[in-house]
Amino acid sequence: MIIAVIGAGYVGLITALCLAKIGKSVICFDMQTDKIESLKNGIAPFLEPGLPELLQEATNSGKVKFTSNINDLKDSSIAFVCVGTPNDPKTGSSDLSYLYSAIESLENVLSQSSTIVIKSTVPIGTGEDIYKKYPKKLSFASCPEFLREGSAIYDFMNPERIIIGTRNDQDKSRIIDIFGYFKDKAEFVHTNVTTAEMIKYAANSFLAMKVGFINEMARLCDSFDANIKDVSLGIGLDSRIGKAFLNPGPGFGGSCFPKDVKALSTTAQNHAKELPIINNILVSNQMHKEYLADFIVKIAQKYNQNNIGILGVTFKANTDDMRDSASLTILPMLKSKGLNAIIYDPAYTNSKPKELDNFNFVNNLQGVLDSTKIIVVLTEWSEFKGLNFNSDAIIIDFRNIYCISDMQKQNIKYYNLGRLNEGAN
Repeated sequence: MIIAVIGAGYVGLITALCLAKIGKSVICFDMQTDKIESLKNGIAPFLEPGLPELLQEATNSGKVKFTSNINDLKDSSIAFVCVGTPNDPKTGSSDLSYLYSAIESLENVLSQSSTIVIKSTVPIGTGEDIYKKYPKKLSFASCPEFLREGSAIYDFMNPERIIIGTRNDQDKSRIIDIFGYFKDKAEFVHTNVTTAEMIKYAANSFLAMKVGFINEMARLCDSFDANIKDVSLGIGLDSRIGKAFLNPGPGFGGSCFPKDVKALSTTAQNHAKELPIINNILVSNQMHKEYLADFIVKIAQKYNQNNIGILGVTFKANTDDMRDSASLTILPMLKSKGLNAIIYDPAYTNSKPKELDNFNFVNNLQGVLDSTKIIVVLTEWSEFKGLNFNSDAIIIDFRNIYCISDMQKQNIKYYNLGRLNEGAN
């Protein structure tokens, strides 16, 4: 069986390479010829731990091929569509133009016995719309991805569940056969296409809600002698709640949570359904980012400092993804208050992200530590842990990566999330 993967972006490339790793024959298509040529030359197009090695391994094995010619997919019996479905900034609805373009291209080259599997995150009901638009032609299924940036290869190779949404047993059997390698690791959930789409949105919205919840608890802890770390532990030990996604931080971002929460909220509004919890997740997240920016301004004024050192701007460690990162809210707010941010992020040592083109980036960590007294941790990169700060440093740790007692021993003024208002020595 030859498996086609449409789109060599984050989801598509990880999917193609991991399928090749488990012995499948894969052909990965992308319209961007320069990206395909780079992949053929072993150059990974984005930052992800283990990706260069996986690309080399898959290429050397001969199990994966890259092409920008759609006709090269004609012998594929199944095609995974992994294209972008970005939100329209005005309406909040998902832009499905890339999806439909991919389907129409596949329609012209695949046989009618082939199966198209949608891995892209799509609005609930998209599968049914596709069936209506392409009746009695190709068969369609849904198999949503659950990959975390920074650990996507691990997630693919160690799935907790595999969601399979189909309309017939042949498609179900094909997908189960492809992912049979994981039968002893993952729970296989077979359902209809619409439910599979709903599961993806429900999962990401629930996780985003957990992040928003613990950040709200951290803000409340700021006003009391309460330790957010112990609060997280105390509630996370309840098996009904669980420990995951209970670490406070500067707010969620990236390619999934903001987009999927907004799309789910928009879908509900379009169907006249009131979802007050879902509708306020993004409100809470934005409020949290603004709260943190205001706190930095307050500390800068307290200590009469204009220069602010910023450690990390990506939305999380081990990725170069800036989408909806807290830094995109916090840094402009600091600038509007007349503060000068001096920024270091290991993902941007030789460049700066276009989203922050007008800000001052340095290409080494020491450049921030030596030029500013106030240091703000926005991203939990491993190289930020265990730093030796100057004795007059003022640390604002929005990732809680440092030990309070260690900071006290060094007599460093230290503020961590959950005790901002009383945390400094």
